[in-house]
Amino acid sequence: MKYIGILIMAASLIAAGFTAANGLKDRMELLFLFYRMILNMKGQILYSNDTLPQAMKKIGEDYAKDRTGISKEIPEFFLRIVSRLEKEPGNPLPGIWKAETERISERLPLAEADTNALLALGENLGCADRETQERTFLFYLKQTEDTMEGLKEDMERKGRLYRCLGMSAGLLLMIVLA
Repeated sequence: MKYIGILIMAASLIAAGFTAANGLKDRMELLFLFYRMILNMKGQILYSNDTLPQAMKKIGEDYAKDRTGISKEIPEFFLRIVSRLEKEPGNPLPGIWKAETERISERLPLAEADTNALLALGENLGCADRETQERTFLFYLKQTEDTMEGLKEDMERKGRLYRCLGMSAGLLLMIVLA
C-alpha cells in the first residue's frame, strides 16, 4: 500500500511538470488565434469597409466552427461582444470590451500582459477614426508578435525545464520514501 501511494505521488509530480509545460503551449496557441482574428478584423474593417460589429460577428462565426475547448472561447468572446452591443445600445464598446476581456482572462491561461494588451486594444476601437483604429490594430499585432516571440523561446527553455523538474521530483520522492 505504501508503494502505491509513493507511485501516485511521483506520478502527480511528473504530471504537474508536463501540465506546466503544456500551459505555455496553450498560451501560445491562444495568442496566435487572437493574432489571426485581429488581423482578419483589421482587413474586414479597412478593406471591406465593414463596421466593427459586422467584422467581429463575421470573424467570430468563421473561427467558432470546428473549435472546441479553450480555443472556442476566443471566437465566442467576439460574438458575446457583438451580442451585448445589440442588446445594450447605450453601453459603449470599450466598456463591453473591458468586461468581456476580464471575463475571458479568468478562464484562459493568459498572462497579465496579454490581458492588458487586449484591454488597450478595446479602448480605441469603435470610438476613434479609421486611421487611429488602424494604428491601434497595428500596435496590438506588433505587441502580440513580440510576446509570441518571447513565449516561443520560453517554451523551448522552460517547457523542457518544467518536464525535467517534474520527473526529477517524482524520482527523488520515490527514492527518498522507498
